[in-house]
Amino acid sequence: MRTAKRSPNFSNRLISGDTASQRIGVVAPPPLPHPDDIVIDMKTGRVDIRGPMTKEDKAMWDKLRAHKEGCKELIAELEQILRDNPDGEEAAFIRDEIQNQQKLLARIETVMRD
Repeated sequence: MRTAKRSPNFSNRLISGDTASQRIGVVAPPPLPHPDDIVIDMKTGRVDIRGPMTKEDKAMWDKLRAHKEGCKELIAELEQILRDNPDGEEAAFIRDEIQNQQKLLARIETVMRD
């Protein structure tokens, strides 16, 4: 239990930048896993990591995050095209593509929650 009480303070120090390296002017990359990505169930003691754990993981998560945003933007654009011209020649194709993008977005969101 003692460690659990200390964790928020440790997390706050890391996030605020109150570390020895920053006091001497060295800018370090954010810690991996990031404290915000560590979820502790205080009843069961279960620990879930909901983010990258290595530099390689972080690169993949960054790509996934960008892809997730790209899906959202494409869905919005396609939906606007359908609103502007619901009976257009490509309406069926656009509806299919919206569904494909929504499926892809759902898959990404099973791993990467907002």
